[in-house]
Amino acid sequence: TVRLVPMPPCPDGVNPKTFKLLHGLTLASHPLVAVLDDDTVLPPHGLTTAISYLDQAGVGLAFGLPYYVYFGNFWSGLVSCFVNSQSLLMYIPYTFFSAPVTLNGMFYVLKKTLFQTIAQNPDFQHQLTDDYAVAQLVRQHG
Repeated sequence: TVRLVPMPPCPDGVNPKTFKLLHGLTLASHPLVAVLDDDTVLPPHGLTTAISYLDQAGVGLAFGLPYYVYFGNFWSGLVSCFVNSQSLLMYIPYTFFSAPVTLNGMFYVLKKTLFQTIAQNPDFQHQLTDDYAVAQLVRQHG
């Protein structure tokens, strides 16, 4: 079920996306929370596939890498070329040497209890990059 929730203006000094995430977390009733940007569409079974990784030991969060569609104009060509050529290079190669230090914030899923725990960090809502902050806080909580 999709529910549109009108939001008040974001307070000064607070990341607007984090502000919305924290409010959405209070409304979430499922034991898992998925974050999906409004300009993002998951492939068939994308959510199911991501959720299946949460059952593995040591996995606190699963995320997807973006793939942009070219819509036949200059701007979509520019964005799709950049994202599609950089996404894999930015997120995959270093994972052979280290656990991921960040995530792609366009889509991720984690357990609600973990999200509630990391959301209690007083600096969370003030972070400029919410995806990096979420990744770091998840890592801090094992």
